[in-house]
Amino acid sequence: MSLDMPAALRCRNMESQLLSIMNVLVKTAVAEIVQLFSESSESLQLHLSQSQRENENLRTRMKVMRSELFSLKLQTRTNRPASRFSAFRGNITKPRPKPQGNDPIS
Repeated sequence: MSLDMPAALRCRNMESQLLSIMNVLVKTAVAEIVQLFSESSESLQLHLSQSQRENENLRTRMKVMRSELFSLKLQTRTNRPASRFSAFRGNITKPRPKPQGNDPIS
């Protein structure tokens, strides 16, 4: 049994070295993952804020264009005759209404 003891100690020593190496590798991997996540989230945040600004600019442009369209529609309504026959109506006299009642005018 005395010969097996150094082998057992060597096995424990190797296990502790292996655990130590694995611990360092895990910490390094976690640190790299955290750094990559941080960089990715910053990039995503930047892209998101740019998209939000673009959306807001587009909304503003859309409101301006709607307002311009509304103004143009109003202008065309006021500048255009109500119907294609309205230009001729100004020259035509309206018939007089017939008198009602017992007035002997005719």
